[in-house]
Amino acid sequence: PAGLYAGTVGVGSLQIPYTLEVWDFSLPDFAYPDASVGFDWDAVLTAYGASGSGVSPACVTQLESDILDSLAGYHLSPNPDPAEMTLYTLTNYEVQQAQAFQLQTGRPVWWSFTGWDKPPFANPGVIDRPGMDARILPLLAWLDRVDGLYYAQAVDWDVDPWTTPYSNDLSNGNGFLFYPSNDATVGYNPCMAGSNRLIPSIRVELLREGLEDYAYLYLLNQQSPGIGIENEGDLLLEAFISSRTAFSRIPTGIDALRQAVAAGADSVDWVTYLPFITR
Repeated sequence: PAGLYAGTVGVGSLQIPYTLEVWDFSLPDFAYPDASVGFDWDAVLTAYGASGSGVSPACVTQLESDILDSLAGYHLSPNPDPAEMTLYTLTNYEVQQAQAFQLQTGRPVWWSFTGWDKPPFANPGVIDRPGMDARILPLLAWLDRVDGLYYAQAVDWDVDPWTTPYSNDLSNGNGFLFYPSNDATVGYNPCMAGSNRLIPSIRVELLREGLEDYAYLYLLNQQSPGIGIENEGDLLLEAFISSRTAFSRIPTGIDALRQAVAAGADSVDWVTYLPFITR
């Protein structure tokens, strides 16, 4: 139930107090921006023991269903057709050109982040960046009225990313947002749901947080942002974002954003799921 809860977390002999506020509103499924990734099913089937002639078709179906559920938990969908998408990289994005296209055609515009997108661009595809680089990208998309995010490959496991994160001459982490199993707790039996979860990178965990930040803004605005129409979410974001390449990397700005949304959420009565924050 909604309310304020308190407790402690034990780390060895250390007891860390916390309070947890559960808010009485929901983030609906349609509040998120589109977020899609290329997904090498052959690599995943092999890594999870579901390839080869001796594997039951029912087990392959079980694995595929579980992996899709795991992706959905990160608000990601697999394998869109890039040929059907209007894609800009972070580096070559031209806001006026893109928004003119959106207004004239009614078609969505996507950001594709790659290993070529160097600082100061926020880039969830690179390991050795501040965590805010992964989390803030959906908020930058809100401000620039970008409809979706795309990453060309989330499971490039041709080289083991656990031991060789720099595998394709671009950057550490380029080509994978998830890791293959490296112990007996995952990928041990494709017929069992508990075996079939994806192992996330910290980057994709933070990207999910950013997608949920976007959903908070959607809740506040009660719709997607409109081109040329300022909204309350824009004003909150401008407190810590100056441009696509100039923004605060201190997460308290986003904490304040979520608090501001929660303060006005009681007037939104079409939702029931309970997001939360910790202090």
